[in-house]
Amino acid sequence: QFEHQRDVVRHFIGMCRGLERNVDVEKLSREVTADVRLIPIKKLVERTTTGHMGFFSVPQAVQQHLPLLFALKDSALFMGIWTTAARVLESECVISLPTVEQSVMRPAFSDWQQLGAKIIDGSISLNDVKNLLAVLLKTTYNFVMSFK
Repeated sequence: QFEHQRDVVRHFIGMCRGLERNVDVEKLSREVTADVRLIPIKKLVERTTTGHMGFFSVPQAVQQHLPLLFALKDSALFMGIWTTAARVLESECVISLPTVEQSVMRPAFSDWQQLGAKIIDGSISLNDVKNLLAVLLKTTYNFVMSFK
């Protein structure tokens, strides 16, 4: 359970760092890399009233989105939607996690759900498909180029 939660938070940190903005994830980064052998077990398994582990200092509003964000970790299409949603962020010095939740997570998940509904009910247009393929191509290209 703890290792899975750590993986979920680690993925979220990576998504925030990929926004090309300075997101305040330093405290989370320290928590994810902490040597848990030195931390009391009760602190590691502490649960909040909603059942989330309390070890990681993730705001509740962000925590509720993390399981879906982690489930979509291999989706190039969702990564494109996430990146597009992030463009609205102002170039503030440091962006808080609640701002990421409000300005990136919510719109990205909303767009994802609307896309799914359009595909399921057949209301997606050929232009929408063309735009999605462009997002996929750009996301895949950026991913490949990040290794060069």
